[in-house]
Amino acid sequence: MKSASSNNAVKYADLNAMGHGTRDKRYANPRCLEHDCANLMSHVPSNEALNTASPISQAFKSAFITLLIALLFGTELLAEDLSDKELNERLQKVQKEVTNPETAQSIFLPKDTATTTYKRGDPIENISEEDLFLQIFGIGMPSRLRNFMVKFYADNRFFGDVEVMYDAGFTAFEFFSKRFYDYLDTLLLPDINEKINAKNGMFNSKELESLQFTININESKYELRINVPPEHKALQRMSLRSQSTPKGEQIEPAFFSFYLNAKATDNFQYRQYLYEKDYDKNELKNNYERMPATLDLDGAAAFKGFVLEGSGYVREPREGQSFDKNHFRRNDFRLIKDLYSRDARLSLGDVGANTGGLMRYETMGGIRYEYDKTLFSGSNIDMFNDLYKINFFLPKTSQVEIRINHRTVRRLHLPAGYHEINGLSGVEGTNLVEIYVTKEDGSLERIPYEFLLGNSRNLLKGEFRYSATAGVRRSSVPMGYEYHASNPGISSDLLYGLLPALSLGVSGQASQNNLMAGGQALWSINKANWMEFKNLFNYEDSSGGMRSELRYLYRTKPVSYSITTYYQSEEYNPNLFRSLSGPATNYAGLSASASTRFFKGSISANTGLSLNKETEHTAPVSKRYGVSLSQNIFRISLSANFNASKDKNGWQPYASMGAGYSFGVNRHNFAITNTTAMNSIPPDYDEYEWKNRSNLNWNWSNGGSGTGARSYSAGVSAEDFDIDNASLRLGARHSYNRANLSAAYNLYNYDYDYMTRLTHTVKADMGASFMFADGLWAFGRPVSRGFILASTGKSLQGSTLHINYSDYHKTSFSENGWLGAAYYNQISNYRSNEMRISLTDAPMGAWLEQNRYYAMGAYKQGYAIRLGSEANVLLHLTLLKEDGPLSYTYLIIDNRPTFTGRDGALLVGNLKPGQKYIIHFGENSPMIDMEIYIPEDAGNFVELPDMKVEYRQ
Repeated sequence: MKSASSNNAVKYADLNAMGHGTRDKRYANPRCLEHDCANLMSHVPSNEALNTASPISQAFKSAFITLLIALLFGTELLAEDLSDKELNERLQKVQKEVTNPETAQSIFLPKDTATTTYKRGDPIENISEEDLFLQIFGIGMPSRLRNFMVKFYADNRFFGDVEVMYDAGFTAFEFFSKRFYDYLDTLLLPDINEKINAKNGMFNSKELESLQFTININESKYELRINVPPEHKALQRMSLRSQSTPKGEQIEPAFFSFYLNAKATDNFQYRQYLYEKDYDKNELKNNYERMPATLDLDGAAAFKGFVLEGSGYVREPREGQSFDKNHFRRNDFRLIKDLYSRDARLSLGDVGANTGGLMRYETMGGIRYEYDKTLFSGSNIDMFNDLYKINFFLPKTSQVEIRINHRTVRRLHLPAGYHEINGLSGVEGTNLVEIYVTKEDGSLERIPYEFLLGNSRNLLKGEFRYSATAGVRRSSVPMGYEYHASNPGISSDLLYGLLPALSLGVSGQASQNNLMAGGQALWSINKANWMEFKNLFNYEDSSGGMRSELRYLYRTKPVSYSITTYYQSEEYNPNLFRSLSGPATNYAGLSASASTRFFKGSISANTGLSLNKETEHTAPVSKRYGVSLSQNIFRISLSANFNASKDKNGWQPYASMGAGYSFGVNRHNFAITNTTAMNSIPPDYDEYEWKNRSNLNWNWSNGGSGTGARSYSAGVSAEDFDIDNASLRLGARHSYNRANLSAAYNLYNYDYDYMTRLTHTVKADMGASFMFADGLWAFGRPVSRGFILASTGKSLQGSTLHINYSDYHKTSFSENGWLGAAYYNQISNYRSNEMRISLTDAPMGAWLEQNRYYAMGAYKQGYAIRLGSEANVLLHLTLLKEDGPLSYTYLIIDNRPTFTGRDGALLVGNLKPGQKYIIHFGENSPMIDMEIYIPEDAGNFVELPDMKVEYRQ
């Protein structure tokens, strides 16, 4: 963050034009200095005039020549310890060079610049800058500027505007760029990075060139370009699975963060009874009731990557009840640590004993460790990094085309260096990857690579995933959960890719009640055929049980189907901590389903057959059949389905038909639907009941997200086209900067034989959150997974910050204020989350250098962004000597070389308030160094009183 006062910069534009430091390149135009030099030379007297001048003119001549020497050579000549005689001889020599037409122009050229002759009539394209300047002004080009602003590019990436500051001999220059410093920190090899001497982002061109950095500075275009040696770069990885490269500057998770979501809900209900004439009206009376209010809470706290998460609720007691522990309830609480480098997660607390789908999911209080390369898929740790990747080296920045199976999938402009491309995709089986690199001469270099891709349902060959859980049984109680230390349990599972098309897995669970073990095989026959086999055993109370299951899938674009067959013994118990409840029986089954696309819809069918041991509750054979159809024609959606099952009670059919039509007008959306359904009536199931329900729905939204988003909805539904059995629904939702508000109204109409009951219900809720990350805090809408807080300070103090501002909707996701920082709290886990920042009401002269940021969403963690730098001061100070201003004098302040102007004015930016600075004139200068102090309360610009320099005795 930088700040400056543009008004004051304009005020002193004439000083900037004379060549000393400026932070705005508009005022660093050499033509201004050239113009002054031309005017100066026009006043140089000829030899004849000097020889015939009066003594007063001779004195003026000596003073003038002395001033001219100071202008052209700084104070180097005056700083030498010369006698009066030596000084006069030196001045006479310079006078002859100045007044001699053949040598006058050369003294204005840099010492290393040779003059050339120009013949009239030569094409202007062939004229050098020096010759062109000579023809226009009649003199040589002036001395170069020592500090000015340039556009900075590194490896063809733009890094913003930087200030270049030359040393006294124009042999090297310095510049400051924190963004370039951060770029090198992530790019260079560790041993090279240690050699970069760039304190706080201040670089020296000579030191970079000593490390083989290529530096090209174009002073006429105000551009600085630096190329990093490719052999100094670490391996640069890129995944083709990423949709796009995140834009902006990456931010890291906060050292400590937490959030707490709260949602308060209240319900009101009013029942109204309308009776027939001869009905006892005292039987039921109109009544009003407010339901107990509920406060739902959930949150998480993160510290150095550890996350403690939990949830629960508080419920208001009913009338006449006291507030006790039964009105509190907690849900799961656990401590989580994501181990990115190991593709693993460690959990402590309420954990699940999940065995890869082989056995029933059990929850216990304990510890769980899981390893899976897909656990953080979508993050910067690509799940295929170690398997499908191709490496190559680019000696120069090049255009690269990536083809997979002869089809171009990506064209890239890559910098020089070592590169790795991973996340390759293709078809099942052998795939060919080709990297085409376009060379400078236009020729192509081809880099081939082959890899074998298995079915996505299987693991890759040699890949594995596993988990292990240990804990004690957990049971529900009114306040939450109760843990039984006397009933421990363990669980584990492993899946391994034995072959590219075959994965094997084993699982096990154990407690003092039950022992279980199982195995599975996943076989990818080809890209359309896949088979899974599971076999499970358990041992309980001196008896064993078993379940086997075989599943076959066939999927292509036009059609897909599956067949599943299974067998289970009556002794099989899938529960880790509980015994079997209810009657058990042996049974076997077969089920099949098929589906295909049908015009703009689909059609599917399913069937099943189950063979059971006949008991009082089960039949020896049960069957089921079903078919469903869906179609969309001109915004009209049609659907129909039929199901029938047969068991001990006979056939039980079910059928339904539906039709709907939807359309939109501007932001208004309408939908009309009608559904007719048929059910069999228990207990005999030989009678059938038909019901029809019609719906008319409307909704409107302003289309915004975040602060200012609004939506409204309404709906009417009726049963059997009877207005006496109709209902009405109204809803509204407003999203504010610090909270979400929603309300709903429902009217239900129930028609009985002797009365009609109208039930009015109103539900309102408000959701809000408190967020904290590394000292920043904010109240806002409820957090979804993670959040970013952004605040302004220092040079941007008092600015209003907007996140993801929409010019179309004139709203932003959030903005800062007296209730805390601006925030973005819809962070997706393990994926890049981008946000844009804009400012209003910024202080004069302050601006944003970076307005885009992104975070790789860590699990339920917070991020903090502080915008604004330390206060910067633009200093104006006039230096005087005994007989006038100290003009065109070279000096150093804050390790930056600069010059005074014609009137002795010194203009320097990026100074800090409350600091002392030394004005250093050089070791050989007769002038004594001076100390200045920037007041603590200095604003963006400070003008100190004129100061007179002192000379050594």
